[in-house]
Amino acid sequence: MLCLSDSIRHDDPSVQPLLRTIEEAHTLTQLILAVWPLARVLAQHIVEYVLAERAQRPIAWPPCPTCGTLLRSKGFAQRQLTTLLADLEEETNHLSELKRAEKRRLHSLERQRAQQGADTVPAVVTEIEDITRTLDQRDRQIQQIKEQHAAARHDLDLLQRGRQQHQP
Repeated sequence: MLCLSDSIRHDDPSVQPLLRTIEEAHTLTQLILAVWPLARVLAQHIVEYVLAERAQRPIAWPPCPTCGTLLRSKGFAQRQLTTLLADLEEETNHLSELKRAEKRRLHSLERQRAQQGADTVPAVVTEIEDITRTLDQRDRQIQQIKEQHAAARHDLDLLQRGRQQHQP
């Protein structure tokens, strides 16, 4: 990571905060959520580089391996980053389902504590505190994923507008 990290810092200083977030991640979930924005930036740079390089090459279309007809460009095709967006939506839905289940458990424990008052066993009180912390963490995770989804949607919209400008 150090070699890649150093080269990224040298080439694009704007990713330094992203790299710091990765270094500060303690859990696997935090690490994945921290790496995602950097992956988006790197993917964008790679795609831009490859497309710019390909645009400079002369186009010599090969023949179709099946029929022998010369292949030709169909121009800019309408494509979508649906896999990325769908994965982010699926993860948000999954975390929301977990959050609902945890809230139901929390409400049950809170009723139990309200009924038992001072006689509530410490395990119930501890579990209430644990679930409350977990719910806060889930809220932060869902918010991060929603922000990533919005950023991916924004990137997709920019790509689509760019394609539309280049269509004949």
